[in-house]
Amino acid sequence: MTSEKGIPLYLQLKRELKAKIEEEHWEYGDAIPSENVLADMYDVSVGTVRKGIQELVQEGYLVRKWGKGTYVSYTKNMSTEKRKKVVLIVPFFDVVDNADIVAGAEQVLTNAGYDLVMYSTNFSPERERELIEVALSNEMDGMLLIPSHKELDENVLLSLKLADLPVVLLDRKNEMLKCDSVV
Repeated sequence: MTSEKGIPLYLQLKRELKAKIEEEHWEYGDAIPSENVLADMYDVSVGTVRKGIQELVQEGYLVRKWGKGTYVSYTKNMSTEKRKKVVLIVPFFDVVDNADIVAGAEQVLTNAGYDLVMYSTNFSPERERELIEVALSNEMDGMLLIPSHKELDENVLLSLKLADLPVVLLDRKNEMLKCDSVV
């Protein structure tokens, strides 16, 4: 990748990866190289790769599969055929505590024709609010949420309640939100 002055590296990388997908170098369902391999290939940091990939996930070109890798979710007729996406927001990615939840959600959603987009809040209520706003603005078709703290912020609850979005709380119940929950 030739560096373009004034354009952040992650955006340059994103453009390169997007071109490979659109030109069908990688086809629908193909695994793309790991973050470390891409970092070596393009001579950038893993953080740069991660940021570029995350934007492509948000735009629907890629989907991350827990413990398996990142896969192409773009098809030529993507403009007419919108992929359905459900977001899973967890306090942290931990193989022991969240692996069963992620694997189960991924299997059920994939079988139903949905892509699963995952985020970690790192136990930060601010990050949780930010990720929920991102999910609401990116027209997700549903949300699975393991809140980072015992009580959800009232503003977050209100925005979730007003959104026309199916929400399932995992490991919590909330009377104000009146949504499905799995405890």
